[in-house]
Amino acid sequence: MFIFKRFPAIFILIAGLFSAPAMASIFSYITESTGTPSNATYTYVIERWDPETSGILNPCYGWPVCYVTVNHKHTVNGTGGNPAFQIARIGKTTYFS
Repeated sequence: MFIFKRFPAIFILIAGLFSAPAMASIFSYITESTGTPSNATYTYVIERWDPETSGILNPCYGWPVCYVTVNHKHTVNGTGGNPAFQIARIGKTTYFS
């Protein structure tokens, strides 16, 4: 009976062992800001995009569609702003021979 009470916690622990976050190290800076603080438009430069190491997982692996966006951190806790547009839509393509 003890195992059934602890099953959700054990399941979350085991699931956490097989998942990993994916992210890129990007250094960018804003060159221009227009609009209001609640609805700003930024012009920015991506100065450097660090190369990935062999241990970094593909964040789109296993998903039917993946989107690439760029946003900047806006709050003290590090949450990002809302992207105004998507840079790329990456989807699986089936080719016929």
